[in-house]
Amino acid sequence: KEIKTPIPSPFALNIALQGHIDILKIEDKYAFLQRMHQQILAKIAGEEVKQIRIKDFLERAKKERNEFKERLKTEAWSLKVPRFVKIELLRLINGERKEINPKFVERAYERKRDIERDWPEELKKFLFNVLDDIKTSEFSYEKIWQEEETKKEQEKEEQKLQIIEEFNDAARKTKLNPQIRYDIYNLIDGDKQARPETLNWMKELLKGTVPKIWKDNIVKFLQKKIKEIE
Repeated sequence: KEIKTPIPSPFALNIALQGHIDILKIEDKYAFLQRMHQQILAKIAGEEVKQIRIKDFLERAKKERNEFKERLKTEAWSLKVPRFVKIELLRLINGERKEINPKFVERAYERKRDIERDWPEELKKFLFNVLDDIKTSEFSYEKIWQEEETKKEQEKEEQKLQIIEEFNDAARKTKLNPQIRYDIYNLIDGDKQARPETLNWMKELLKGTVPKIWKDNIVKFLQKKIKEIE
């Protein structure tokens, strides 16, 4: 949410950043707070200052952070190290700090000199910065895979909700037949069959240029379902 105030309160600066700390690096946060502080002083002095938009700053910081993570991932995959080391590095780069393979942590400390000598500068700095935050436990790749499956299921549910929201919006505006709406809900929920009337409606909708009111997610979903049904 964008926050605008004529004169930002010093006490509000950290509040304004709450919920975004995971996006910002420490230097990003410091730079932002410094700029906000300068704006406060300028406002108090009666000077004209350009409004600082938290949203713009966060978007830029997030973009730079994602680019940084992608560079680290590329560097990690290019290392001549065992595969499990690369996997754990990628987990760390993605933000994981718990249940890291103890062998990875042990190896990092044992081979610190080799890492300092051979690894890319950004990657080794990243590793040494996060080592103290890493928590190890009884390690199991099976547990990681289960977590990944759970995450995939959550993503599927989120996609379903998005499709339902888009469908509801278009169906309401076009005053779609209630029975067809009911059938589409069932298809979104996983059904692989639909009444002939509903299937005909789907085909007719997707024939030629689809009205803009039907957004891409629902259009792609209906196209996929037609293939499954037929």
